Amino acid sequence: MFELHEEHGLHVHFITNQFVDVNRARQLATQAGWGRIHVTRMPSERTGYLGKYLSKERPECLHRWRLWAGFGKAWEWTKVKDVIRKTLFSRIYEACKQWKKWIGRGRFFERMDFVRRVMILTIENGWHPGTGPGGLSYADCSNEVLCRV
Repeated sequence: MFELHEEHGLHVHFITNQFVDVNRARQLATQAGWGRIHVTRMPSERTGYLGKYLSKERPECLHRWRLWAGFGKAWEWTKVKDVIRKTLFSRIYEACKQWKKWIGRGRFFERMDFVRRVMILTIENGWHPGTGPGGLSYADCSNEVLCRV
């Protein structure tokens, strides 16, 4: 991902879905003509960090530029749709999706609202994601319990 800094120009975030040895990363950077690089492992819990850069306002000089892309032949590219951040919300969403047999994008906002309400019930009642009272799966709970949300 490209980010423009006033102090030092173009800043590139290079993120992969697998480990890349620091020496290999430096070799790739040299081949690409980049300057100094800093390599660090990013824990999966920090994936929200990516959103910060993807959602930033673009400077005028980067208008119409594609700010990120897959490249290289050494590994399979990761598509945005395949990026999954495991959170309480995402685990509850997946359980609701299976329970309600959701497919496609229909009624997206209704689904999000429903999942948020189930998440609140989960927190308030100390349930585990995907289960309601007594540890029953969402599908096995009475509609009154989960559908009251």
